[in-house]
Amino acid sequence: MVKPDNKIFRFSFVSDVDRYLFFFYKILQVVLIYEMIKSFRKFSRTL
Repeated sequence: MVKPDNKIFRFSFVSDVDRYLFFFYKILQVVLIYEMIKSFRKFSRTL
């Protein structure tokens, strides 16, 4: 009885970590795109 519970707990923990990593990755992606657009606009202004 203890082993399956432990396995379920471990699985849920891993899925939570994956969710947080995915969320962090998405935020990072948005920030990168925003920075690229900002730098591109600055670059086009200098041209």
